[in-house]
Amino acid sequence: MARMEISVLASGSGGNAAYLEASPGDGLLVDVGIACKSVKERLATIGRGLDAVRAILVTHDHTDHCKGLPVLLRHAPRAKVYATEATARAVELACGEEIPWHIFDADTRFQTGGFCVKPVRLPHDAAEPLGFVVEANRKRACVLTDFGHAPGSLEASAAACHAMVLEFNHDVLMLKNSGRPADLIRRILSPNGHLSNDDAGEFLERALSRETRRVFLAHLSGECNTRSLALGAARAALARAGRGDVEIVLASQDAPTALFAC
Repeated sequence: MARMEISVLASGSGGNAAYLEASPGDGLLVDVGIACKSVKERLATIGRGLDAVRAILVTHDHTDHCKGLPVLLRHAPRAKVYATEATARAVELACGEEIPWHIFDADTRFQTGGFCVKPVRLPHDAAEPLGFVVEANRKRACVLTDFGHAPGSLEASAAACHAMVLEFNHDVLMLKNSGRPADLIRRILSPNGHLSNDDAGEFLERALSRETRRVFLAHLSGECNTRSLALGAARAALARAGRGDVEIVLASQDAPTALFAC
């Protein structure tokens, strides 16, 4: 049976990475925001190795999405690394190293290995932030994190995805009462910041399609969210949509999810 598989290796402000596989030995990473050693260990947990990584997609230049990239490329030299021109330059400034990029246009689909990749523009305070819709073997998954609001175009991008990795970053009340600096709170709550549980739930409800089978709750704040609050918002959204059949998976900062078939 044709399938694509996905595991969120790490998710949160401490570092982000997701692994998708079109076939044995044809895998890709979305972001490398954790150390190469951690990527290797977490891949091993799901029965994979660095030799399976043939491509890396970089969403944006914040270090929790790219800091592990230079070292990982030394251990996975066959992996092609993809970014837009603006993100590539900003990542090199952030990491302090030149990287052998494969540059793509943010508005153009491209092929890498067995994957068709559609970049999706996201509203976030980075050089040229993107999400990705990745398709292989007639299965489709989207990785949409690090955005402050959900324009209508995003719903179309998520449509017909069998699996969704979606940001449930913070609970608004917890954030406002967190004691964090006022400018940081304003940044997170801004249209170019991060998605709250309530906004993520509303987006999930609108973006669901009959193909949706699984949603990963990603990029939860360790200080301004809880697993139960994020789960509650996602469950409420699925209930409103009459989709109790959709499985919810909580992504973690500290351990990979299982490797799920789309």
